[in-house]
Amino acid sequence: MRRHVLLSTSCMLTLSATLLAPLAAHAAEEPADAGAITEIVVTAERRVQSVQTSSLAISVISPEQAKQAGVVQMRDLIKLEPGVQIGQGGPATQIYIRGVGDFGASPITNPAVATNIDGVYVSRANSLEGNFHDLERIEVLKGPQGTLYGRNASGGAINIITAKPRLGEVSGHMQAEVGNYRLAHVEGAFNAPIGDDIAVRAAFQIVSRDGYATMGFDDDHHEAIRLSGLWKPSDDFSLRLTVDREHVGGGRGPAYVFKGPPSAALLAVLNANGVSLPTDPRVSSTDPIFTQLYYAAEVVSGRCYTPNTIPVASNSQTTVLGPSDRGLCAPGMSAFFKPPNISAARLNNNDNNISAELNWNFGLATLTVIPAFRKVRNDYVTFPFVVYDDAANGHPEQSDTYSLEARLGASGPRLTWVAGAYFYRENQKAHAGGVLAQTVFSGHNETISFFTTESKAVFGQATYSLTEDLRLIAGGRYSQDDKTIDGMNVVYADPISFPFRVGGVCYQKGPICTSDFYAGAVKFKKFTYKVGTEFDLTPSNMLFVTYATGLKAGGFNQLSTAGGTRPGSPSIYRPENLAALEIGARNRFLDHRLQVNVELFRWKYKDSQQLFTTINGVGNPASAYTNAGQAHMYGGDIDVIAKFTPNDTLHVGVEYLKSTFDKFVYTTSGLSAATTGCKITPGAPFQTIDCSGKPLIRAPKYSGTASYTHNIDFDNGSSVDATISAQFAGQRYLGIDYTAGVLAKSYVAGDLFLTYHSPDRNWSLAGYVRNFNDAVIYTGSFTNPNLPSLYVANVAAPRTFGARLDVNF
Repeated sequence: MRRHVLLSTSCMLTLSATLLAPLAAHAAEEPADAGAITEIVVTAERRVQSVQTSSLAISVISPEQAKQAGVVQMRDLIKLEPGVQIGQGGPATQIYIRGVGDFGASPITNPAVATNIDGVYVSRANSLEGNFHDLERIEVLKGPQGTLYGRNASGGAINIITAKPRLGEVSGHMQAEVGNYRLAHVEGAFNAPIGDDIAVRAAFQIVSRDGYATMGFDDDHHEAIRLSGLWKPSDDFSLRLTVDREHVGGGRGPAYVFKGPPSAALLAVLNANGVSLPTDPRVSSTDPIFTQLYYAAEVVSGRCYTPNTIPVASNSQTTVLGPSDRGLCAPGMSAFFKPPNISAARLNNNDNNISAELNWNFGLATLTVIPAFRKVRNDYVTFPFVVYDDAANGHPEQSDTYSLEARLGASGPRLTWVAGAYFYRENQKAHAGGVLAQTVFSGHNETISFFTTESKAVFGQATYSLTEDLRLIAGGRYSQDDKTIDGMNVVYADPISFPFRVGGVCYQKGPICTSDFYAGAVKFKKFTYKVGTEFDLTPSNMLFVTYATGLKAGGFNQLSTAGGTRPGSPSIYRPENLAALEIGARNRFLDHRLQVNVELFRWKYKDSQQLFTTINGVGNPASAYTNAGQAHMYGGDIDVIAKFTPNDTLHVGVEYLKSTFDKFVYTTSGLSAATTGCKITPGAPFQTIDCSGKPLIRAPKYSGTASYTHNIDFDNGSSVDATISAQFAGQRYLGIDYTAGVLAKSYVAGDLFLTYHSPDRNWSLAGYVRNFNDAVIYTGSFTNPNLPSLYVANVAAPRTFGARLDVNF
């Protein structure tokens, strides 16, 4: 399913200009012979270098592999890479590598796994969709990226590298795909020269698919276009300009479905009222079937109320509210929560980008400069939390980013080096919260924040050959992150002119009931480094040892340390740090028909940033980050490719991971034995929660992929490829609740592919069945803080099937 290759540090300047190369290198595939494993090589400085003989582990996913796996969204990469868990938190993408990642779906953090598109860092995970077309390759790197990449990252990096314009060539391709769930997918690209030294390339993608969940949720409707131009007047100078736009919308958006097991109290309420649990694992939280679960959960949570007896927060008066829907409440009581209002569902996210890349070889070194600007405007509603950014009223989630990277590099007989500087600035506005559509009141709360992030860094790395077979690696990076925040949490009281509270929570809109203002600035500085050695046992066998550090900057939570009408100090969480020791071997045997790559690792994780639920200054539940003390992870990764015959290939990749929080203690309120599996120490107003000894979330003990491909060649030159593959992972916790509600079971999902290639290779026709055993794969799980007995979850794609036609010209 994937090619696991290793990027030599001595080749770092030649992988590609979008990564570390000062020259415009590009990946190529050159088989040694018909029976050997395909060699992945890079070309730069007029020589060819293999990437199998190096110490930086990198999984390279080809365009064909991405097509076969149906990669059109970031979360689809989970099918291709062991140790990587990708889920959806609303429209935002949650990426974890070996338990290091980001649970939050808000703009208050920067990712632990950095994503770069053509060398440009992308800060907002929900602006990544729509970029998986006309690709050169996708690269997945595991471990801290603390020396050479644009922004520091504690967990790893994913590099999306698009196809570049080609001089002197008129070419292109088209793809049309149809499948169940009314899938219609069209994409293509066209390349044309303009004279001898200029070329342009245009690419597009349109995807429309109905939802996997009921009520139309978990659908996909997006469009993307990319225009690029290349000017290369000589072999020593090139300039590329790229403009692209992506729009994700036109449908319901990601789904939240019911996830058990239900609590005994919830089952008791359901049984007493003759209500059965839904049996379909893809029943959306907006489905009428789900209504009874809401009603039962509010009974369990004590959310039923007696009409006309709701106390006012500021005095002893009572409201004059009449009864609402009784739901499953006792006679004479009214339901506090309503079913979600799906008419409010929307997803309308827009991403516009422009970037350039200059490469100039002036003899002593090559200069590479990459400036970029990215504009993101997101407008969406997520359920069941009813969190939205309202562009219709002039309040979209906004992110404007500016970045500039400049580096020099050269490669000689014994020394290869690169050094540079990086600047990044992001201006954000987040307008979240919105109508509490699940209550009987027309309450309204909002969180409005303005953020700025400015990151500066200088970096360098070198590889020196002591002998022909022994190389030393050393690199470092000094980075500084400056952040500011200015925001507020407000709760309104409209149309009712006086405030009131229910269950200690304020549910009003209109005139301000209460508020929490915060403003502040913070600076984070850090030096990270990498050292290592590589030793070639033979031309086909290498050993290596590396030690690297990386970090993810700290930041602000959207709440003050004490609520009030005057700005208070915002809640701050610290940077997280990761140190990784890697020992490995890269091997080819049997005339390059067997490849065995092995890696052992031990990671130390300090101040891990974990999302939890607390109470903000207006008394409402709020999501915030806390630092989890210390953790450690160790394990191994083995990747085997065996080419039994020129027409038969077996590929297996497996990772074992053992992870433990050595110290994880935080404070919050309102948790009980039913809502956390951690130790609770009572306190007022906050409890102490101790999750020490628990595993990291999204960190299964084992995960992997396996595939077998058989090729049938015909006398006329045509061929058929048949592939059966599987992806698997063990059980893992999906959130820090550590309850059965956030525990995902192990799974195995199988795929089948059959592809016919025409004799001239100008077209192909493929049929597929993905997840043919219809495994239920949970990718995220959490609970509404107002209904702690009711867990909801995100689920990966069910069984899908379809056909794809590819035409090349």
